[in-house]
Amino acid sequence: MKRLITLFLLIGVTMFFCSCSENNSTAPELSQSDQVTTTMSKVKTSFAGTSNWAADIGLESWTTLPNGKTKILGMASEWVEATDCDLVNGQSFWNVNWLINSDWTRAKLWGKADINVGVEEVGDPVLGTWELSWQGKLTEGVLDPDIGFFVGGKIVVKAIGKGKSGIVKGMVGHWTYTMNIAEGFVYMSEGFIANIR
Repeated sequence: MKRLITLFLLIGVTMFFCSCSENNSTAPELSQSDQVTTTMSKVKTSFAGTSNWAADIGLESWTTLPNGKTKILGMASEWVEATDCDLVNGQSFWNVNWLINSDWTRAKLWGKADINVGVEEVGDPVLGTWELSWQGKLTEGVLDPDIGFFVGGKIVVKAIGKGKSGIVKGMVGHWTYTMNIAEGFVYMSEGFIANIR
Protein backbone atom coordinates (compact mmCIF):
# COMPACT_ATOMS: atom_id res chain seq x y z
CA MET A 1 0.00 0.00 0.00
CA LYS A 2 2.84 2.39 0.85
CA ARG A 3 4.40 1.67 -2.55
CA LEU A 4 1.11 2.47 -4.30
CA ILE A 5 0.76 5.85 -2.48
CA THR A 6 4.39 6.70 -3.27
CA LEU A 7 3.81 5.84 -6.95
CA PHE A 8 0.75 8.16 -7.10
CA LEU A 9 2.72 10.97 -5.45
CA LEU A 10 5.57 10.58 -7.94
CA ILE A 11 3.14 10.63 -10.88
CA GLY A 12 1.43 13.77 -9.45
CA VAL A 13 4.70 15.63 -8.92
CA THR A 14 5.90 14.67 -12.41
CA MET A 15 2.67 15.94 -14.00
CA PHE A 16 2.90 19.19 -12.01
CA PHE A 17 6.43 19.93 -13.21
CA CYS A 18 5.59 19.00 -16.80
CA SER A 19 2.61 21.38 -16.82
CA CYS A 20 4.83 24.21 -15.49
CA SER A 21 7.42 23.75 -18.23
CA GLU A 22 8.40 27.04 -19.83
CA ASN A 23 8.33 25.69 -23.38
CA ASN A 24 5.12 25.73 -25.40
CA SER A 25 4.49 22.49 -27.29
CA THR A 26 2.94 24.37 -30.24
CA ALA A 27 5.92 26.69 -30.64
CA PRO A 28 8.92 25.10 -28.90
CA GLU A 29 11.27 27.88 -30.02
CA LEU A 30 9.32 30.43 -27.91
CA SER A 31 9.10 30.56 -24.15
CA GLN A 32 5.98 31.81 -22.33
CA SER A 33 7.68 35.15 -21.63
CA ASP A 34 8.46 35.53 -25.36
CA GLN A 35 4.78 35.03 -26.17
CA VAL A 36 3.72 37.76 -23.74
CA THR A 37 6.27 40.18 -25.22
CA THR A 38 5.12 39.36 -28.75
CA THR A 39 1.47 39.90 -27.83
CA MET A 40 2.18 43.23 -26.12
CA SER A 41 4.22 44.48 -29.07
CA LYS A 42 1.24 43.86 -31.38
CA VAL A 43 -1.05 46.21 -29.43
CA LYS A 44 1.50 48.98 -28.83
CA THR A 45 1.54 51.70 -31.49
CA SER A 46 4.14 54.48 -31.61
CA PHE A 47 3.43 57.93 -33.03
CA ALA A 48 5.21 61.21 -33.80
CA GLY A 49 4.05 64.59 -35.04
CA THR A 50 3.16 68.09 -33.90
CA SER A 51 0.73 69.96 -31.68
CA ASN A 52 -0.04 73.41 -33.10
CA TRP A 53 -1.53 76.33 -31.20
CA ALA A 54 -5.01 77.35 -32.43
CA ALA A 55 -6.49 79.78 -29.88
CA ASP A 56 -6.29 81.12 -26.35
CA ILE A 57 -9.54 80.51 -24.48
CA GLY A 58 -9.14 82.05 -21.04
CA LEU A 59 -7.20 82.66 -17.85
CA GLU A 60 -8.47 82.06 -14.34
CA SER A 61 -5.88 83.84 -12.18
CA TRP A 62 -2.40 85.39 -12.17
CA THR A 63 -0.70 85.98 -8.80
CA THR A 64 2.72 87.23 -7.74
CA LEU A 65 3.68 85.32 -4.60
CA PRO A 66 5.60 86.80 -1.61
CA ASN A 67 8.73 84.85 -2.65
CA GLY A 68 8.72 86.58 -6.05
CA LYS A 69 7.43 83.60 -8.02
CA THR A 70 4.44 83.94 -10.33
CA LYS A 71 1.52 81.50 -10.12
CA ILE A 72 -0.85 81.22 -13.07
CA LEU A 73 -3.93 79.01 -12.83
CA GLY A 74 -6.41 77.97 -15.48
CA MET A 75 -4.67 79.15 -18.66
CA ALA A 76 -6.88 77.47 -21.28
CA SER A 77 -6.05 77.03 -24.96
CA GLU A 78 -6.97 75.03 -28.05
CA TRP A 79 -4.44 73.08 -30.12
CA VAL A 80 -4.43 70.81 -33.18
CA GLU A 81 -2.81 67.37 -32.86
CA ALA A 82 -1.30 66.14 -36.15
CA THR A 83 0.67 62.88 -36.06
CA ASP A 84 1.24 59.75 -38.13
CA CYS A 85 -1.43 57.92 -36.05
CA ASP A 86 -5.12 58.70 -36.58
CA LEU A 87 -5.99 57.54 -33.05
CA VAL A 88 -4.31 60.61 -31.49
CA ASN A 89 -5.10 63.24 -34.14
CA GLY A 90 -7.68 65.96 -33.67
CA GLN A 91 -8.62 68.98 -31.61
CA SER A 92 -7.17 69.31 -28.12
CA PHE A 93 -8.06 71.56 -25.20
CA TRP A 94 -5.43 72.25 -22.53
CA ASN A 95 -5.77 73.64 -19.03
CA VAL A 96 -2.35 74.88 -17.92
CA ASN A 97 -1.08 75.91 -14.48
CA TRP A 98 2.32 77.59 -14.03
CA LEU A 99 4.71 78.21 -11.16
CA ILE A 100 7.36 80.54 -12.58
CA ASN A 101 10.65 81.43 -10.84
CA SER A 102 11.22 85.07 -9.98
CA ASP A 103 13.80 85.51 -12.76
CA TRP A 104 11.51 83.83 -15.34
CA THR A 105 14.22 81.40 -16.47
CA ARG A 106 12.49 78.28 -15.12
CA ALA A 107 8.94 77.15 -14.46
CA LYS A 108 6.88 74.12 -13.53
CA LEU A 109 3.73 73.36 -15.50
CA TRP A 110 0.88 70.92 -14.87
CA GLY A 111 -2.72 70.33 -15.78
CA LYS A 112 -5.27 68.36 -17.78
CA ALA A 113 -6.09 68.06 -21.47
CA ASP A 114 -8.68 66.45 -23.74
CA ILE A 115 -8.13 65.32 -27.32
CA ASN A 116 -11.21 65.00 -29.54
CA VAL A 117 -10.07 62.43 -32.09
CA GLY A 118 -10.94 63.12 -35.72
CA VAL A 119 -11.95 66.77 -35.30
CA GLU A 120 -10.06 68.96 -37.79
CA GLU A 121 -12.72 71.54 -38.63
CA VAL A 122 -15.87 72.86 -36.97
CA GLY A 123 -18.64 70.32 -37.47
CA ASP A 124 -16.42 67.23 -37.74
CA PRO A 125 -17.75 64.35 -35.63
CA VAL A 126 -15.80 63.35 -32.52
CA LEU A 127 -14.63 59.76 -33.10
CA GLY A 128 -13.29 59.34 -29.57
CA THR A 129 -11.94 61.28 -26.60
CA TRP A 130 -8.65 61.06 -24.71
CA GLU A 131 -8.30 62.49 -21.20
CA LEU A 132 -4.71 63.44 -20.32
CA SER A 133 -2.99 64.34 -17.07
CA TRP A 134 0.39 65.94 -17.52
CA GLN A 135 3.30 67.81 -15.97
CA GLY A 136 6.29 69.58 -17.41
CA LYS A 137 9.00 72.15 -16.98
CA LEU A 138 10.41 75.17 -18.74
CA THR A 139 14.16 75.80 -18.82
CA GLU A 140 16.24 78.71 -20.14
CA GLY A 141 13.17 80.95 -20.23
CA VAL A 142 13.38 84.41 -21.79
CA LEU A 143 10.86 87.05 -20.70
CA ASP A 144 9.69 89.83 -23.00
CA PRO A 145 8.76 92.70 -20.63
CA ASP A 146 6.59 94.35 -23.29
CA ILE A 147 4.22 91.40 -23.56
CA GLY A 148 4.86 90.05 -20.06
CA PHE A 149 5.48 86.47 -21.14
CA PHE A 150 8.04 84.04 -22.54
CA VAL A 151 9.61 84.55 -25.96
CA GLY A 152 12.35 81.96 -25.48
CA GLY A 153 13.12 78.78 -23.58
CA LYS A 154 12.36 75.10 -23.87
CA ILE A 155 9.27 73.32 -22.52
CA VAL A 156 9.13 69.54 -22.07
CA VAL A 157 5.83 67.94 -21.04
CA LYS A 158 5.09 64.31 -20.13
CA ALA A 159 1.45 63.19 -20.37
CA ILE A 160 -0.47 60.02 -19.61
CA GLY A 161 -3.85 59.58 -21.25
CA LYS A 162 -6.84 57.29 -21.04
CA GLY A 163 -9.24 56.66 -23.88
CA LYS A 164 -12.66 57.57 -22.48
CA SER A 165 -14.99 57.15 -25.46
CA GLY A 166 -15.38 56.08 -29.07
CA ILE A 167 -12.59 54.40 -31.00
CA VAL A 168 -10.02 54.96 -28.23
CA LYS A 169 -12.12 53.72 -25.30
CA GLY A 170 -10.13 51.30 -23.14
CA MET A 171 -6.76 52.44 -24.48
CA VAL A 172 -3.86 54.13 -22.69
CA GLY A 173 -1.25 56.47 -24.09
CA HIS A 174 2.00 58.19 -23.19
CA TRP A 175 2.98 61.50 -24.78
CA THR A 176 6.14 63.62 -24.70
CA TYR A 177 5.76 67.18 -25.98
CA THR A 178 8.77 69.44 -26.64
CA MET A 179 8.61 73.11 -27.61
CA ASN A 180 11.40 75.57 -28.40
CA ILE A 181 9.46 78.80 -27.81
CA ALA A 182 11.66 80.99 -30.01
CA GLU A 183 10.70 78.79 -32.99
CA GLY A 184 6.96 79.36 -32.48
CA PHE A 185 4.09 77.84 -30.56
CA VAL A 186 4.50 74.31 -31.92
CA TYR A 187 5.15 71.23 -29.82
CA MET A 188 6.93 68.25 -31.31
CA SER A 189 5.05 65.22 -29.99
CA GLU A 190 5.93 61.56 -29.72
CA GLY A 191 4.76 58.59 -27.72
CA PHE A 192 2.79 55.38 -27.89
CA ILE A 193 -0.70 54.03 -27.31
CA ALA A 194 -1.76 50.55 -26.25
CA ASN A 195 -5.04 48.69 -26.05
CA ILE A 196 -5.81 47.40 -22.54
CA ARG A 197 -9.32 46.08 -23.28
